[in-house]
Amino acid sequence: MSRVFGMGCRILRLELPRSRRGIGPGVARLDAYARGAIVLAALISIVGAGAFERAEASAEITVDDVLAARFSPNGDGVRDSTTVLFTPGGTVDSVEVTVTVVRASDDSTWATPLGPALFPIDVPLRQGWGPAPGTAPDGSYRLELFAVDGSAFDTASATVDVVVDTEPPVVELGYAGNPVGPSPFDPAALDPFNRLLVPIRVTGDSTTATTVQIWQDSAAVNVLGVLPGPGEHEFVWDGLASDSSNAPSGAYEVAAIAQDLAGNRDEERQTVRLDRDAPTFVTTGSDTLETTAFPVTLRGAALDDHLVATVEASFDSGGTWVPADTVSAPSDSVSWSVVVADAAPSPGRRSIRVRAIDEFGHTEVSSRIVAYDTSRPMAGATTPIDGDGTYRDGDLVRLLSAWNTSGLSLEADFSNLDSEYSRGDEEVIPLDDGDYRIEYRISPTNSRSGGTKDVEIRATATVLSGTTTISLNLVNAHENELVIVDRNRFDPDAGDEVSIVAESSSASVRVEIYNLAGHQVRTLEGQGLAAWDGRNDAGRGVASGVYLLRIQVEGAEEVRKVAVIRRGGS
Repeated sequence: MSRVFGMGCRILRLELPRSRRGIGPGVARLDAYARGAIVLAALISIVGAGAFERAEASAEITVDDVLAARFSPNGDGVRDSTTVLFTPGGTVDSVEVTVTVVRASDDSTWATPLGPALFPIDVPLRQGWGPAPGTAPDGSYRLELFAVDGSAFDTASATVDVVVDTEPPVVELGYAGNPVGPSPFDPAALDPFNRLLVPIRVTGDSTTATTVQIWQDSAAVNVLGVLPGPGEHEFVWDGLASDSSNAPSGAYEVAAIAQDLAGNRDEERQTVRLDRDAPTFVTTGSDTLETTAFPVTLRGAALDDHLVATVEASFDSGGTWVPADTVSAPSDSVSWSVVVADAAPSPGRRSIRVRAIDEFGHTEVSSRIVAYDTSRPMAGATTPIDGDGTYRDGDLVRLLSAWNTSGLSLEADFSNLDSEYSRGDEEVIPLDDGDYRIEYRISPTNSRSGGTKDVEIRATATVLSGTTTISLNLVNAHENELVIVDRNRFDPDAGDEVSIVAESSSASVRVEIYNLAGHQVRTLEGQGLAAWDGRNDAGRGVASGVYLLRIQVEGAEEVRKVAVIRRGGS
């Protein structure tokens, strides 16, 4: 027989034959056996000593960590494999390592992801196991690690438990008569419409965690909380963002995202609405309705994220509100109409206010005007009185404008024609049978460029008005001129003066002034402009007459004329 000791060394025990009949002849055999046993024992002691010397070599294996001890090899790229981190060791230079996967339910060998393979000691290693999707049933497994020293006299082992779990959790937003709602809701409304209730139910293992968030435009607005493990819970959203500011009105998504430790995941989303705002009005055309007869009807539409409940009207700033005629109320879009009647109207304006109220009580008011007059001004032809409608700076414009009635108030806007025009600069002269003459002198210092210019003429009765437009042609008299002289005649006794303006405000301007006899009476210098007040260099006023201006600007020169006209005749 043999018995194992230590590291594989065997100690032999010899059994010698005995005679049942005493010593007799067996004594000689015994002596022979004894002598042989002594020799054999000596040999064994020698061999055994060597065996115990070799048994001093040893193998070790240490598990450092396990990555994804619970994993789901389903091919989704999330925790599809498990990995064991280990370090072989021992008293030899290298050990042979084998990693075997054993299914815990029946101790059957499922895979051998490694081995045997020789590795140096004290070098950290890692070994993964990621079975193909559908090949490893869910359940517990063992990763068994074996290390054998180089002489095969010693072994070491370690075991790591892992779990294959491909069963995803199931999350339900709203369940069994517990819907997510109310939607819409308003934090300023009365209970229960002032908060959003989010009931969820989660089915899964104990490692499942479910995060409930509020999203808008692909961004998380707030996190309502995390539900650990399976179960039921009700979260509440008060309409605040994560920074405690008020989330604006609009559509949001409630997202419940459940994930277990193996990486299995389920998600459900629902759209809800937050409504802090009052309805809005949609108007076609102007806010003012013009009419020459009653009754008239105002029309429009009111919109809201959640049900326009009523539309009402109030007349002439009164405090009484009456229901308007509506179509499809209550709904998110309501068409409305208000009839305005006046049995004995007089020219004037009536104010009508319309208000829309949603189901939360949010109110929006829109103001409308009904303008009544006995007639509406209507334009006929408007034509130039003089010439073909072509004018230069300083010219007098005279127009004849025909309308459907007399007694109108006319005004003409010459701002497109003249940069110096101010409202009321024109003169309007009523003629017979609805005709009107309009006169306006274009400023000599006009900076408008040449071309076709529209002049709008507006005629107003008591309340209502009408417009017409005439196109005039402006010839730029100052094109290619060195300077602009703002007038060609002036009266120094009336405080007038003539200005000579260069195109650039930084240009040096020099003006020499001569009378028609050729005598120089004044020299002016300035930056960008120069002005003459009708005095000579001695400070005395010059006589009435025509004077020549010799103008020099940055090396260029031209001559212009100006007339001094003193009303006193001097």
